Amino acid sequence: MLFNDRIKDDETVESISREEMLRHWLEKEVHENDGDDLAVDAIEDEDRLLDELIDRKPIAESIFADSDLRWHHLDLQEDELEALHTIKGESGEDWRAITEENTIASIADHIHEADDLAELDTPKDLEQVVDFASKFPDDIEMEELIAVEETDEDAYLADGNHRAVAIALHRRDGGDYPEQEAYVGASADQLGS
Repeated sequence: MLFNDRIKDDETVESISREEMLRHWLEKEVHENDGDDLAVDAIEDEDRLLDELIDRKPIAESIFADSDLRWHHLDLQEDELEALHTIKGESGEDWRAITEENTIASIADHIHEADDLAELDTPKDLEQVVDFASKFPDDIEMEELIAVEETDEDAYLADGNHRAVAIALHRRDGGDYPEQEAYVGASADQLGS
């Protein structure tokens, strides 16, 4: 498991509550949508936080349906970022249309090696990814990535896939690895708690 040892042994990894994670992710989604004026701080009910988040980010429903997840905040190391898989989905769709391996590293490799991004048949905005990669670290807001590591599954990014691929692409273009924080939801079973 990608994050097990760090979560158990690294004193810099901070445990956070499910409610704190919901609140953070919802605030992030509201902030990203200019017309959204939801007062997240005024919401006191955890179920309402979840409902509001699902309205804005449907993947959250399947993530938070697994009440077994324990949430943590950490500084993501480069090898961890590159080993992450992109958001769950069907084989051959979205990011998986670029490569079936579906790791951040393999996707960045394919983009880096492509003569023409149009050859990489995906609905993802690869020009945006390349643009992000060219602007690190100064001109990109480095919001936390959100990763999930459920029992017996590869760790994947629930939010921040474009930015993660851009970071890996930036490294392939000779740039330094920027500090990148992440929230990680890990199964209590795999953590032994």
